[in-house]
Amino acid sequence: MSSRGRVLSPSAARAFYDRFGKKQDSQSFYEDPALDELAHHADFHDARHVFEFGCGTGKFASRLLEKYLPTSASYSACDISPVMIGIAKGRLDAYGERAHVALCDGAIRFPVADHSVDRVIATYVLELLSEPDIERFFAESRRVMMPGGKVCIASL
Repeated sequence: MSSRGRVLSPSAARAFYDRFGKKQDSQSFYEDPALDELAHHADFHDARHVFEFGCGTGKFASRLLEKYLPTSASYSACDISPVMIGIAKGRLDAYGERAHVALCDGAIRFPVADHSVDRVIATYVLELLSEPDIERFFAESRRVMMPGGKVCIASL
């Protein structure tokens, strides 16, 4: 147990979010104000390629694509839960080729090319990771980020 409390293993996180499923969206009463603040400061209107680590149900992605991102911007994401990926894909179908979500295996390795995104997003994910995994998250963010990009985080 770290000084940050209990950290979930990838298999434990997958099992939890597979069970939790659509109930995740019920957390909006406390998540939405923080996500509004994140959107306000992230300059999404200038973004071209956005990657989200841990997209959950795709609710924030849908909001980004609807309200904040230019119509020319693309969104890609990964999540560890097949249930969450299924929900997110259904929610983002309306955005066609602009939105792509993929299942990840729990390794902190973003499925995007080097220097290919100008925003990396993680909302309510980092608190689930070990300190070495958080360090890997930031290393991956540096790897995939274009010059002048931003890492956009909302966390407990």
